[in-house]
Amino acid sequence: MRPSLEKKGYKVSLEPVSDVSSTDPNHDALRETDIFVVTSVYASLHLINAGMMAKTTPIYAVGPGTAAPLRKAGFSKVFQAEGDAKSLLSLILKNVTPTDGTIFYISGQDITADIAQLLVDRGYDAKRVVVYEARPSRALSAHTQDLLRG
Repeated sequence: MRPSLEKKGYKVSLEPVSDVSSTDPNHDALRETDIFVVTSVYASLHLINAGMMAKTTPIYAVGPGTAAPLRKAGFSKVFQAEGDAKSLLSLILKNVTPTDGTIFYISGQDITADIAQLLVDRGYDAKRVVVYEARPSRALSAHTQDLLRG
């Protein structure tokens, strides 16, 4: 969007609209996991940075943006849905049986759909682990505020 706006003569200021901070999940539980589910880039980055799992552990990602960093980090069993919770749940149900092991849904504090609970409701052993929280930024920079006023 930035190049398009600049091409039209607009001044553009980029800055985050949310502050993301890590929580302190129990990593011991994650080491025992057979399958992971991620619905955000932050959750993918948490798995990568934790360095606690084999690169062959199956990971189900909500869409291409969530899957890309995992693939780039060398994870070989990354399965990608079409970008929403419904397609992610469908992908998991199609490829995973309740006897395949424990599924951990790695998420932020605020979610639109609890994939773990949806799986539990269908007989799976699934748990949700909150690894980050995102809060709205408190203020825009003075530069951005000036541009908006202008």
